Amino acid sequence: MKSLKEIRFSGWIAGIVWLLFPLHGVSQELGDHQYTTEAIQAGLRVYSRECALCHGPRGDLVSGINLRLGQFRNAQSDDDIRTVVLDGAAEGQMPAFNFNTEELNGVVAYIRAGFDPEGVAIRIGDPVRGQASFLSLAVGVSDPGARSF
Repeated sequence: MKSLKEIRFSGWIAGIVWLLFPLHGVSQELGDHQYTTEAIQAGLRVYSRECALCHGPRGDLVSGINLRLGQFRNAQSDDDIRTVVLDGAAEGQMPAFNFNTEELNGVVAYIRAGFDPEGVAIRIGDPVRGQASFLSLAVGVSDPGARSF
């Protein structure tokens, strides 16, 4: 049985998580989506043909950018990545590409999957998974629905 101090601490932590939980809309506004394995594999083909020459097979040849790890200069959301690909960047150092929607979504999916063609791109900042992970690690609650305040 938990002591009163442990219960209060758990309640306090859960309260903080609850207060921060509405902020999940911010990450959703950044437009990250789940993609199919097929889209990721299509993205691999486009990336290998059009992007790897400059960015490298692991996406880390351009200084300050690591596409595989999701490190960009100016992009945060999927839409930001699409804009950079379609419009170009760095005063022409990255050319604009005229990809169709399927090709463009494939490249974004491949980048978001961390260059894993067998992977599934996940939604970054998933509030439900984050809350469950936090509660299970920080306060030992394995079922977030079972906690009491």
